[in-house]
Amino acid sequence: MSSLDSSSSLSERKLNKQEDCSKIILFDFVCNSQSSLHSDKARNDHHQLLSLLKKKISTPKGVSFPLATYSSIDAVQSLPTDFFSYEVKILYKYNAILLGGNNKTFYLLDIDTRKVKQIIAVEGLRGNCFHVEECAIDGQDYIYVTSCNLIKYNLTMLIQGKSSHECLVWRSDYQLPNSWGVANFKNDVYVCDFEKGLLRFEKSNGKFISLNRGNGMYGVAFTPEDEMILSHADHFEQRLEIHTMNQNGEWILRNVKKNSETNIFMDPYSIFYEPITQYIYVSDCTNGKIVVLDKLSLNVVKNIEGLSMNYAIGVDKRNGNLYVCTGNGGTLHWIH
Repeated sequence: MSSLDSSSSLSERKLNKQEDCSKIILFDFVCNSQSSLHSDKARNDHHQLLSLLKKKISTPKGVSFPLATYSSIDAVQSLPTDFFSYEVKILYKYNAILLGGNNKTFYLLDIDTRKVKQIIAVEGLRGNCFHVEECAIDGQDYIYVTSCNLIKYNLTMLIQGKSSHECLVWRSDYQLPNSWGVANFKNDVYVCDFEKGLLRFEKSNGKFISLNRGNGMYGVAFTPEDEMILSHADHFEQRLEIHTMNQNGEWILRNVKKNSETNIFMDPYSIFYEPITQYIYVSDCTNGKIVVLDKLSLNVVKNIEGLSMNYAIGVDKRNGNLYVCTGNGGTLHWIH
């Protein structure tokens, strides 16, 4: 036991439910470079392990959207008519749906009733898209918001009712004239700006790293296989791209689906990737539909039609329900 103690941190926590008692033993085999493993502080610092455990427990294994059998597209009418919704995320820890849009406000909806249970006002936002990093190493949830700048807030504190000023972690100095999609990959944050292209920032401090110039970029998403998916809606060529990273850390174009070849989408906006099926869901805002493609071949699997001004897409991995937010009076569509 002494050899094990010398190379790992050990945490024991007891979880009691009624009269039953279960013991969870957590082993950390990754050395903490900032403190000695033999110090009392290191031996009793279980925060990171507990945070990772919470994330593992709260994240469902996954149910895919029933693409072949869905039968209903319902509208959630509990949002203000002047609210244009650009982003939607499922927050399992809070049993909620998070919406962001044009009026400096986030709406938190109960995932079961689909009714607004909290309104979160954030000062200084333009229209916004966002990416949520749930249960990070420090046990907090964070939200990366695209506005005139890239901004990082402590989402846990926002939901607790703290002011946006108190919850601000950093605001990037780099100006974003027309920002849209945002996603994290490893230690960086990627932002699509319609006028500038794809920008990369440091996740820890918001420092600008690089710019890959391009016109009409809307959506960005990353797969568990470390691939990057981009959607372009410029007037010259609407397209969907898949990139892979080489050994030098450079993104290389692997596959592309061009609208000129297939006429499949007019305005490919938001991207949602479903790892279970390896399907890519692309929200075609102009045509009022969602185009579903197979990631490997980029062949179209199905079109989900009957929408209007549809933007972001999210799938509840617990039951396969698909949510689409729109600019049409802030309506959230529930497809099941």
